[in-house]
Amino acid sequence: MPLHATTPLNVAPDERAVAEYALAVLARCRYVTRSSFLAAMGPLGLRQDLIDGWLKAEVLYQGSVLLDPLKAEETPYLALTRSGARALASATGVHVEGRTLTQLKRRCQTRSHDVCTGELALSILTLAKDGMIDLVGVETDDRRLAFSTVIAEPDQAPEQMTLRPDGMVAVKSAMGTVAFLIETDRGTIQPKTMQRRYRGYLAWARDGGPFRDFSIKALRVLTVVPTEARKRALMQAALEANRNNPSGFLLFALQDHLTIDRAEWWLGPVAYALGTTPEGRVKLLPEREWIRPAPD
Repeated sequence: MPLHATTPLNVAPDERAVAEYALAVLARCRYVTRSSFLAAMGPLGLRQDLIDGWLKAEVLYQGSVLLDPLKAEETPYLALTRSGARALASATGVHVEGRTLTQLKRRCQTRSHDVCTGELALSILTLAKDGMIDLVGVETDDRRLAFSTVIAEPDQAPEQMTLRPDGMVAVKSAMGTVAFLIETDRGTIQPKTMQRRYRGYLAWARDGGPFRDFSIKALRVLTVVPTEARKRALMQAALEANRNNPSGFLLFALQDHLTIDRAEWWLGPVAYALGTTPEGRVKLLPEREWIRPAPD
């Protein structure tokens, strides 16, 4: 397909709608694998050659990241550039954020972490597009989610702690808004360090932090992990942080169970609450309630 360099977003007029939607989704996810982006947008009409055209025009940037430490090959990922964000804003009138090519080309130790968070957001946005959930919002920029709490341990001076979750998703339900703060774990942080973080989240919840900082009462923390072994290790660390008491506030799930090809799993019993048995999985997101049309 020829590159339409003189048209908005470098696409033909009949492809403009899907182009606007696809780039807007990428802006919200920040980083996603190329294969997942195509899996989500391909059914809408997005093609490989259109992505290649955006790369040529520097609307998008493509890098590579090692997502599985047990495999040598790296996975291509995409991100919206600063010039791509300007082009999208010009076409739609809606401001979005992109990153400069210098930022994107710089080696980043947390890039696999960012990509995995973006993959989760992509599956959420796909559910919303398909009308499966009533989405309030999704955030993948941890700088916008930081907050502070105070940890007060027996016989120790109170300690202020800053928590910065990797993402957040909020959805409407029959009982009001429900939300999750997302901790995307890649197995690179010691369980003892995560234990301290969980202690901070628990203290924040006891102090009314969810409503104070996000105006949401039904808010929980979801840790998404790469393996079963890592899930067990972090659940044990969290259990010790909570003095061996179970808690529905801290949830755990596998990354592979929440990606674009299994997006509907968000609607079923896919997560584990702290202290539950392996069979005691809990549901994450409420399915959208359909209003039956009034009779003629």
